Amino acid sequence: MPDHTIELQDKHLNVVLNGDLLAADVPDLQKALREALKPAVMEMTVDLHRSTMLDSTAIGLLIAASKSMARQRGRLKVVNASQEIYHLLQSMHLVKFLNVTGSGTTEAVCG
Repeated sequence: MPDHTIELQDKHLNVVLNGDLLAADVPDLQKALREALKPAVMEMTVDLHRSTMLDSTAIGLLIAASKSMARQRGRLKVVNASQEIYHLLQSMHLVKFLNVTGSGTTEAVCG
């Protein structure tokens, strides 16, 4: 099974991670995102419903992706974050910057 799936639909790039995103996986995903990210893309969604852990390198990739989207007047959304990932990103003050929503309960979203 691939580490990620990327689909481009009109102006929306949908990225589904098929497991945890760690430093060893980041270069492949980074390369795939660069190839898929066209100037016409206005929104990138990163779906974490199959992920339970992100390390600092992975978080750096999400920040870089958000900045790339902002440069082309688009936005990044991180969806279906586990409660643990949501709270990690919340503690780093990245929830609003990365437009993070949790999976399942409103408790995960509201913190």
